Amino acid sequence: MGKKAKNPPIKKVIVTTSHITKMKTALKPAFVQAVAAKCQNNAACQGSPPCVATLATWVTTGGALGANLKAQDTARTTLALLASQEPALILAYDTAAHAFTGNVQTVTQGDVTIAAGMNMTVRAASSAAITDVAVPVALAFSPLKKTGAPRVEWAPVPGAVLYVAELSVDPASDPTWGVLAGKGKTRMLPPLVAGQHYLVRVAAVGRNGKQSAWSNAISVIGK
Repeated sequence: MGKKAKNPPIKKVIVTTSHITKMKTALKPAFVQAVAAKCQNNAACQGSPPCVATLATWVTTGGALGANLKAQDTARTTLALLASQEPALILAYDTAAHAFTGNVQTVTQGDVTIAAGMNMTVRAASSAAITDVAVPVALAFSPLKKTGAPRVEWAPVPGAVLYVAELSVDPASDPTWGVLAGKGKTRMLPPLVAGQHYLVRVAAVGRNGKQSAWSNAISVIGK
C-alpha cells in the first residue's frame, strides 16, 4: 500500500493591534472607517456577532476621537487669532490709561485725597511742568540681521511714555491705517505683499496722556 498523503499543516494567522495602536493619532479616525468599509463586504465579519459589535464600538470611539481632533484645530486657530489681537489691545489700553491719568491730574489739581479716592496711585510731583510731547523724527527702516525682517525705528522723544505706530498701503486714507503692535521705539512690520508700496507713521504719547501729531510718513516696498 502506498503511503497516505499528509495534509499540509494549517498555519495560524495572528492579527495584531500593535501597528494600530502605534499609529499617529491624526490617522486613527480615518483608519477605522476604512476597516469598517471593508468589513461591510466581508461575509466572515458580518456573520460574526462579536465582530460586528466590537467593530461598532471601535467606529464610535474613532468618530469621537476625530471630532475631538477637529475641535482642537478650531480652538488652536481661535487662540492664535486672539493672541494676535492682544498687542494692539494692550497698546489701546495703555494709551487710554495715560489719557485718563492726565485728566485726573488736571481734575484733582494736586489733591492727593481725590486721586486716592479714585483708586489711583500717586507720587511726589516733579518740579518740571508736564508738557505735550514732540512729534517723532528720524524714522528709518532697519532689517533684522538674522532674518532680514523689516523693522521701523525712530529717535526717542523726550517725555514720551509710549509710541503709536501705524502702517498703510500707499496712497493712504483714514480707513487704511492699521496699528503696528509692539513696545518701545521700534516696530516689526508684518509680511508685506511683494511690489506693494506702504507707508509708516509714528506718534508719541506724553505723561499727560496727550498724543503728538503724526510724524512724516516714510515708504517701503514689499518684498
